[in-house]
Amino acid sequence: MKNSQKQLVKDTINKRIRRLNIILDNNTDADFKQDDSDELERMDSLNRAEVDNVLLAAADQELNRLKANLEWMEQEEGGNCVECDDEIPVRRLLAVPTTRHCIKCEKVK
Repeated sequence: MKNSQKQLVKDTINKRIRRLNIILDNNTDADFKQDDSDELERMDSLNRAEVDNVLLAAADQELNRLKANLEWMEQEEGGNCVECDDEIPVRRLLAVPTTRHCIKCEKVK
């Protein structure tokens, strides 16, 4: 993989990392009211808080995978499939920057 292609992938990863950091940094805990007299409203708030927590956990996992792949791209084998060692197409790395598998090996997994 050319250095310019690696740089393009790293730039894409860095953009996603910045976006996820903004999302995670701007998160506020669930703001449901404990003393709310409307039970349905309180339950709705709790459900929204639960969904928010699941989404934030997923964002945090993606952030960790992106950071790991950014480091991986700095290495000589960065950009090569961890299974077959073939070069992963740049278009795939741009579309799925958390991957370390070519399409062929991904299908086998």
